[in-house]
Amino acid sequence: KSSKSVLWPLCVSIAEEIVVSGYEGGEAEISCSYGHGYENYKKYLCNRGCGNSDIVIETHLGVHHTKKGSFSLHDDIKRRVFTVNVTQLTLQHAGIYWCAVSRYGKDIYTEVRLQVVKGKFPFLYMYLKKSFYRNINTNDAGTFNNFK
Repeated sequence: KSSKSVLWPLCVSIAEEIVVSGYEGGEAEISCSYGHGYENYKKYLCNRGCGNSDIVIETHLGVHHTKKGSFSLHDDIKRRVFTVNVTQLTLQHAGIYWCAVSRYGKDIYTEVRLQVVKGKFPFLYMYLKKSFYRNINTNDAGTFNNFK
């Protein structure tokens, strides 16, 4: 006997799609909004079929911040947005996830496409940014003009 999780189409409410990108080794921030009245409901991020074993991170009743591995989730109930931060991104993090609000009957799902770009561009960017600000702070007008 094998037990399979089945996702029934009538039990799902899909809102929209979110696309988030980050660099390998960096971080990504996924922001998911939800409607009025769901402030005290469980929020979670899942992948694959969104069965219990597919939940990547979740809140619990009365707890609005949680961390699990490279994932952290913060639920801002005043703004009605929960944010999932993913740190130390790897290429394996890339894929389709779902932001979800748990409710009786059918959960509310928002598709999230997480893209992870291979490369060291953030380090180059940070080097250029540091160099740029250092030159401004030393009043090196010639270097500043090169960035205009």
